[in-house]
Amino acid sequence: MAMADTVRMLYNSVKEKFKFELKDEQVNIISALLGNRDVTALLPTGYGKSIHSKESFELPHVSVVVSPLISLMKDQQQQLHSWGIKSAISSDEQINVKDIASADVSVIFVTPEALIRNQWRDLLLDSKFQKRLCLLACDEAHCVSEWGENFRPEFRQISTVRSLCDVPLLAITATATDKVRADIIRYLDVKDDAYAIGIIPDRPNITLCVKERCSHDEQQELAWLLEKVKAEDDPRTMCKTVIFCRSYLMVFRVWSWLHKSLGFQTYAGEEQENHSLVEMFTSSSPEKTKDRILAVFSSPDSSIRILVSTVAFGMGVDIRDIKLVLHWGAPRSFLSYWQEVGRAGRDGNEAFAVMYPYRRSMMSSVCDKDFAASIAVDQCLREKTLIALTTCDMKKEDIPQRINCKDNNCIICECDLCRCCSVCFSRCSCSGKLDVIAKMCILKSSV
Repeated sequence: MAMADTVRMLYNSVKEKFKFELKDEQVNIISALLGNRDVTALLPTGYGKSIHSKESFELPHVSVVVSPLISLMKDQQQQLHSWGIKSAISSDEQINVKDIASADVSVIFVTPEALIRNQWRDLLLDSKFQKRLCLLACDEAHCVSEWGENFRPEFRQISTVRSLCDVPLLAITATATDKVRADIIRYLDVKDDAYAIGIIPDRPNITLCVKERCSHDEQQELAWLLEKVKAEDDPRTMCKTVIFCRSYLMVFRVWSWLHKSLGFQTYAGEEQENHSLVEMFTSSSPEKTKDRILAVFSSPDSSIRILVSTVAFGMGVDIRDIKLVLHWGAPRSFLSYWQEVGRAGRDGNEAFAVMYPYRRSMMSSVCDKDFAASIAVDQCLREKTLIALTTCDMKKEDIPQRINCKDNNCIICECDLCRCCSVCFSRCSCSGKLDVIAKMCILKSSV
């Protein structure tokens, strides 16, 4: 019997826990891991990057998952709990290795800072624990690379831990360039016979737009958004929106302008801090404030409808009903652009991403020259981005091609070109095409 058939048979015996079918990519990954091969997996949203939880189907086996964020661990722990899988978290602040060693769990989440401590090294050398350990997984593996957007030097020390345990490694991330992929292989000491899988990270439900000849005046450029908020009878019908800015100062400027311009409308019926329609989120925000904002913003009927943020609102955030992402200023690179665009439409529904690349934001000191140059070229923005993020594990021919409207007389055209990007939109010949800003002005919350 082939390993893939064995995996499917094994999964069928516990499928009631998970309530979904395994994708072929997941079957191939688990097959490789069960065959004691390392795996590098570049899987976009929807491809089950939490697959490590399925490699240790039942006790006494245990998987150790290295993750950069406590919030991300807690989200995954909650998902595992819904499947009936027990897990534990070991952070740098609370290592509690002795408790974890004897814990009745199948998955242990650990920060890279905690993993390299002596207590964890002693645990990995413990013969009883070694018999239980079946997998070492590295989530958000792009953090190992200086070419990535979330470099964490402690990730590079994971390779020293690998020598203490003879188990396969699973390195997972959603998006990466070839340079980032090479760093993952190098610094995590991925074996030569590793199984590598990569899926083109397209997000077809997100329409992309770049504002041409953008000025430096955020109040002028974003006036339509302010008018959209003011026009809402019920604040909860305003679609959830994230505005990414390049600096804390710019976050404060945009937030202050919206807050002041809305006046009493800033508050969802009650002038209290936790009822504000507009919030700001930065790395320097107090932890309690960030936790409150994330908790409120995650709710489908959240009072927060616009979040103005730096890149701090990014990795590990899984708020599924964000419909609009605005970039005030060009992002630093293709990688950061696509990661931030990916905050939208995680529920699979229609979403929009609009970039306002004012001139100073595209200076070579703050923006990669290849990305800055691509913004000015009359070529599909999605295609340019996906080509930049296509690694050697992927096939460029898998990048989807867009087809023009077949009717040319739609009431509101929804053809591939209109739903792709602003460049493709300009090529649609249908009389019913509606530009992105107009579409967003009538976009409502799903509540």
